[in-house]
Order: sequence, then C-alpha cells, then structure tokens
Amino acid sequence: HFNRSLELIRDPAERVKLAEYNLLAGRKAKASAAYVSALQYFRSGIALLPNDAWKRTYTLSFDLHLELAQAEFISANTKVAEELFDLVIEKAGDELERASVYGLKVILYAGMGKYDEAVHTGIQALMNLGIKLPLHPSFVDYTKELLLYKWYMRGKKIEELIDLPEMKDPVQKKIAELLTRLSSVTIHSHPDLFGLIILKAGNQAVGYGHTEMSSIGYFGYSFTTGSVLGDYKAGEKFGEVGIQ
Repeated sequence: HFNRSLELIRDPAERVKLAEYNLLAGRKAKASAAYVSALQYFRSGIALLPNDAWKRTYTLSFDLHLELAQAEFISANTKVAEELFDLVIEKAGDELERASVYGLKVILYAGMGKYDEAVHTGIQALMNLGIKLPLHPSFVDYTKELLLYKWYMRGKKIEELIDLPEMKDPVQKKIAELLTRLSSVTIHSHPDLFGLIILKAGNQAVGYGHTEMSSIGYFGYSFTTGSVLGDYKAGEKFGEVGIQ
C-alpha cells in the first residue's frame, strides 16, 4: 500500500504526486461508499502536503480539505468536519468557491435532517453573493417579487420563455444553483420561504437566462399565477414551459 511509509518520502515533488494519488483514490472509495477508506486516503493526502500548500498547490489543497470535510461529516465527525469547512471557506480564492462550499454544506445538513442549519447556510451563501433572503418572508417580500415578476413578463408571451438565452454569468448561475438547493430543503421545513424562493428563481431565470435548474422557477411562476393570482390557464402554460 503506497501510504504505509509516508515518512520515508522526502522529495517534495514526490509527496505532492502521492497526495494527488490519494485524492483520486479517496474519491473512488467515496463513490463506492467505502467511507472509512476514503477518510484514510484524504487524511494521508493532506499529511503529504507541504507547509505552504495553500500557496504552492492551492487546487490540490482545496480539493483534499473539502473532500475530507465531507467524509468526516458523513462519518459523524461533525466537529472536525465543521473546522475543515471553516478552513476551506477561509482559504477559498473568491466568493464563488465559498458559495460552492456552502452549497455542499446545505446538502449535507439536509441529508442529516438538520434543516434549520441547511437553510441558514444557504441564506448566508446567497447573502455573500448579494441576494438577501429573509428566513420568515413578509407580505412586503412577496409583493416585491410579484412586482418584479410582472415587470419581467411585460410584453412577453409565456411560450416565448422557452427561447430565452442560456445563462452565462457565473455568479447568477451559482445563485440559481443555491436557490434550487434551498427549494428542496424548505418545501416541507419552511413552506413560506419555499414559496418566495421558487418565485425568486423564476424571476432570476427570466432576468438572466436559462440553466438546467430553471424549471423550479417556472414552477414558481405557475404556482403564483394559478394559485395566487387565479389565472389557471396561464399557470398551466408556465408549467408546460418548466417541463420543456
């Protein structure tokens, strides 16, 4: 086993190469649900990194620490996992990378039934990207999104939405991803927030373009137009756009 004599490997380049092998092996083990083995690979990979790894081998260090954080979390080593997540967020090069880490935490928290933590994490990630999402939406919050919905749809036919361009802005794509993840978490645990999220997701899709996650936004338009505004025919059309 190539990790049995790590202390005997002195050459920095060889240690980095072996750390890369551990990353690959750990990911393969994780994909096979061999989490104990994955933990050992990721831990060994980090042990092989140089002291200035975050400067010299940033991507490798980022990937190893993030993988280990997830593996520790899945293995119920919550405190260690949180410390690793915090470290990765601190070292992340930009807000998009931080948002990706927060997005992973949303999934992990939800998978453990920690819905409040998942929602708070998602809201924090969106706030860092310039999107304010209230935990308990008010009538005013809904009214603002409804007015924005009316503004975006002015002069547009519902069936024309299918021809909107693909979303290009990486920040907006990350926002769409986070909104989608939060919608799956809040549908039962925070229904009022869920309603606002799916409407906001629709506004984001119409305002910035399609992504593979736009369907949840068009469902939001369908629900709002039919159940809230009483135009069931238009609501059905929005639903058809979402399916397409």
